[in-house]
Amino acid sequence: MAYVMDRVDDGGIITMYSETLEDAEYIASIEERWNYESAIINCRYFISDFTPVTKVNITTDALRKSAEISIEAAKLNNHIVGIAVLPTDLEYGLARMWQVYAETIGWKTYRPKV
Repeated sequence: MAYVMDRVDDGGIITMYSETLEDAEYIASIEERWNYESAIINCRYFISDFTPVTKVNITTDALRKSAEISIEAAKLNNHIVGIAVLPTDLEYGLARMWQVYAETIGWKTYRPKV
């Protein structure tokens, strides 16, 4: 899997994932997003776009680790709005599983009807 991360001047962090979604690079992207305190404090929102992903190979351990990292980030800034673009049922299901692991943050997972 490859990903590209962009920090936007308005306080946003946008990550575009592509190819195969694997544990190591998925966790690396989460660690990069929250890699320093000022990134967390100054963040207003993040967008994670999984639309270009062609194959998903992530484990529950990776989801749990991602949730732990996000819980720590939320302790510094619990007003962050997170949006994940998850076009497949599998990706959405994994996001719901992540939500259970990260329930102390209070972030919710929704899926719009299209």
